[in-house]
Amino acid sequence: MENKFTKRAQNALSYARMQAQDLGHTYIGSEHLLIGLLEERDSVASRMLQKRGITFTKIRTDISEQSLYREKTVISVKDITPRMKKIIECAFKTSEKYGQPLIGSEHLLYALLNESDCLAVRVLENNGLYVHEMKNDLLTFIQSSQKPKSIADNKKKEEKIKELQEFIARFSANASK
Repeated sequence: MENKFTKRAQNALSYARMQAQDLGHTYIGSEHLLIGLLEERDSVASRMLQKRGITFTKIRTDISEQSLYREKTVISVKDITPRMKKIIECAFKTSEKYGQPLIGSEHLLYALLNESDCLAVRVLENNGLYVHEMKNDLLTFIQSSQKPKSIADNKKKEEKIKELQEFIARFSANASK
């Protein structure tokens, strides 16, 4: 599914894995995703969080203080928690629902905020973030970036027509031989 992510979303997911390793964790969870989203400073998610006073340094510190520090670990994307998998699936469904071909950091953050019982959301709330307001702002941003259905549908139709024309041309070329 990696090619379904924007470059910044891919970077945030990579940062999440690296943060989990640096904290000595054997899994990649919502808290690591939050740190990863903030670490990708030019992403939509990071900028929206920073506008609300949520910084990489503060969140990284809060999460590390709540975790037992262990030696650095080596983990892979296969070590995501079931909740993290659910977050990624929700981000995919959100991007698809609004006609956006790639999952962006905004979709990941929106999906993360839908998980009310996770460490990442608790840390955000403890830092004064009003999750409901943030979700509304994210949804407004996502909707404003939405491709109108008719344009997306027309593009799909044009692609199908082009494929059909190419098939007919190949078929015709083979028939004349």
